[in-house]
Amino acid sequence: MASATDPDALVRLACRDLENNDLAAAEANCLRALDADRDHSGAWTALGMVLHARGRHDDSIRVFNSLTLKHPDNAEHWSNLGIAFRGAKRYDAALAAFQRALDLAPPAAQTFYNIGLVHLDLLDYQSAYTLLSQASEMAPANAWIQSTFAGCCYDIGNFEVGLKCLENWPKFESLTPANMAEIAYVLINTGEPRRAEPAVDYLGTHPPEGGRAALTLVNVLERLNRLDAARSAMHRLKASLKADRVDPDVLLAEAVLAQRGGRHDDAHHLLSVALREHTEFISRHNLLFPLAESLDALGRYDEAFAALTEAHRSQVAYLKTVLGKNPAD
Repeated sequence: MASATDPDALVRLACRDLENNDLAAAEANCLRALDADRDHSGAWTALGMVLHARGRHDDSIRVFNSLTLKHPDNAEHWSNLGIAFRGAKRYDAALAAFQRALDLAPPAAQTFYNIGLVHLDLLDYQSAYTLLSQASEMAPANAWIQSTFAGCCYDIGNFEVGLKCLENWPKFESLTPANMAEIAYVLINTGEPRRAEPAVDYLGTHPPEGGRAALTLVNVLERLNRLDAARSAMHRLKASLKADRVDPDVLLAEAVLAQRGGRHDDAHHLLSVALREHTEFISRHNLLFPLAESLDALGRYDEAFAALTEAHRSQVAYLKTVLGKNPAD
């Protein structure tokens, strides 16, 4: 057991707790380490990571900003500040922090990966592809980098490159349920369900407790027509969500399962709520196409046609953004 006055040992415990997603214990150990040594940069770094993982992005920014002020030539602190800014959706500040990290240290795969994530958030897929491709070449066995790059390739329709980077996915380093779910999703949607089987089997016995990985697992199981398993995964996912939280992506997955069961009234309600929460026009087609399907099944043909028309407009805008040109060109 770590000594109550040994900050190094307490930070190691905090990092282990963070890896095990025991965020309360991780934060407590960080604070104990700082009680022992108020200037321990490792303890502050771990605390910043914990705050980020808990969604307290402004607090995480304050921690990492303080570290960059104390250690302005430390590239790692600037990278962590960039991650915190991205969590707060302060994308310009995130890019500036990552650029500072690149100025201070040789280019690293993790930095290219983090910058690529910002560009994905901004729907700048061409820039994201370039950066993630560089990260992929530098770290060919990194599970997070390879699964994210494969997902980017899938989004822009470059299936061949995406599949190639997943050729040896079972040998990736530090595979987690989160990136295994992403890998399975890409493989299934690009016509390679057999290659996804080890990931799906693992996730069936080690299901993610919540978050995007749990949602991805629902989508994977639905695509494989394992509807009972998909509904069970959806039940677990909803139990992990805050009661007052409305997530359009979760509502979409739930609506698709309702459609698969012929419950188009329920699907219509879920998609209508999701559309009220989702205002980004270029990605509304993901909700509007299934809405049109349910409206048509309910005999509400004029509404179905209107939803379909808006869906096509949204899809064209999305493809134009992703491809960098009009998809008809």
